[in-house]
Amino acid sequence: MRFPRWASAHVALVLLCAAVSAQSPGDRRAPLRTMVRAREAHDLSQKEAARGYPVHLRAVVTYYDPYIDSRHSALFVQDASGCIFVRLPLRPILPLTAGDVVDVVGITGIGDYAPVIIPAQVRVVGHSHISRNAIKATMAELLSGSMDSQWAELEGVIHSVQLTPWNATFSITTLGGPVTATTLRDKAVDYDSFVDSLVRVHGNAAPIFNKKYQKVGIHVLFPSLQELTVLQAARQDPYAVPALSVTGLLQFRPNPELDRCASGEWSRCNGRGECSASSRKGTACASRRHRNLRQASARWWM
Repeated sequence: MRFPRWASAHVALVLLCAAVSAQSPGDRRAPLRTMVRAREAHDLSQKEAARGYPVHLRAVVTYYDPYIDSRHSALFVQDASGCIFVRLPLRPILPLTAGDVVDVVGITGIGDYAPVIIPAQVRVVGHSHISRNAIKATMAELLSGSMDSQWAELEGVIHSVQLTPWNATFSITTLGGPVTATTLRDKAVDYDSFVDSLVRVHGNAAPIFNKKYQKVGIHVLFPSLQELTVLQAARQDPYAVPALSVTGLLQFRPNPELDRCASGEWSRCNGRGECSASSRKGTACASRRHRNLRQASARWWM
């Protein structure tokens, strides 16, 4: 069947318009740029991170822990721009140590709180050292999210230590409030000896969040005791500290400083290691976690 010339021309024009429309810039997304700086990837919105921007970093390992989370291994790396969390699978356990220089290739992804890197490859290419220039941040800055994942410094008094087969977690009181700090456990170390010490810790600031992924606290992850400096050691004889009455706890004092150990007498203890000290005017409750607290005369922390 033969068509008039005008019909053929009309069909050609329609096809040409369709082709131009299909190739119009409005309908075609440009390729995602490759991110080569840790902070650039970290500071994306969660929505943008979900697009899977390519990432290629050369950075230094600040923390690697294959045991801390049952869902995945934890890896923090740092370059000149800052730090970011790299979400590694639980297995295989990689031969990574703090100070290793790694080449990270992957994409951005949604983290529990902030964007993370989902790696396709993490390869050790050398060894350096962890930066000594940690950011001395306030508790307000740590809780705001502006310091998320970053290499931070905090000072405080260690009030207790909890041990697992793989980790040691310190409960630390700072001037801004309580913080926990976790490191890989060295079974040759007597961690109880750090209780009541004033310390400085360098580590990656990680969020504590609720089921809605809202930050409710701060947790610091540091690779080893090399990043913990004892500024003032615990007292050799904690029971030589003048006893405080129960009613004297948490009262106003001029020129306040971080509270350390106070001594008292337990009046009652249960099988869970929880004790109370009473006077005529009040009662104080504490957890008897430290091994030295198994004595009749024991210590509490304010």
